[in-house]
Amino acid sequence: MKAQCIFLNLPVADVKNTRAFWMKLGFQFNEKFSDENALSMVIKDEHIYAMFLNKDFFQSFTDRKVSDTTNPSAIYAVQVESKTRVEQLVKLALENGGSNYSKPTDMGWMYYETFVDPDGFHWEILYIDETKIPPII
Repeated sequence: MKAQCIFLNLPVADVKNTRAFWMKLGFQFNEKFSDENALSMVIKDEHIYAMFLNKDFFQSFTDRKVSDTTNPSAIYAVQVESKTRVEQLVKLALENGGSNYSKPTDMGWMYYETFVDPDGFHWEILYIDETKIPPII
């Protein structure tokens, strides 16, 4: 089985504020799937999208209670092209309303930094150098 596309559906307090935050980090949006209730952020063109949905709109898709983000139930990891790009994105996130929840981690073959976005979601931005991945014993 191979999925054609992935949509992460996340409840947010204010779609406009969410758009402003992610725009400052340089992300683009699929306007075909965006309106006052939903924002479709492109993570990987034609393949991976974060759907930021107004909490009331999000609630219309489930009978279960929408959880708050004070305690994370997931960490959303996004791989980028370099360690420098990791540092740039996290710096922009922190300068524009995000907060940090752990120290940068350098494993030699993988480097990552983290932030919490203004809606409380935990993000990990990472770079992997596949030439340095240690062999599995």
